[in-house]
Amino acid sequence: MHNYIINKKSKEVMIKNDVPEKLHNIVIGIIICITTDIDRKYDKAKSIVESESVNLSDSEITSAQNKALDILYS
Repeated sequence: MHNYIINKKSKEVMIKNDVPEKLHNIVIGIIICITTDIDRKYDKAKSIVESESVNLSDSEITSAQNKALDILYS
């Protein structure tokens, strides 16, 4: 299973935007899927989003998607 090592700046952005800690990986993955044009990065991010979403409810996934969009457009 893939995972991200969340750096200090990413952690600060997650906290600033009130992202629950259990959603950090999926939110980062969604942001990468939306913004990257590198296939390898996209594939890794997609894999992480898919694996993280298995353990989340529909409302948590929706929340993660909304938080990712909020971060991108803020």
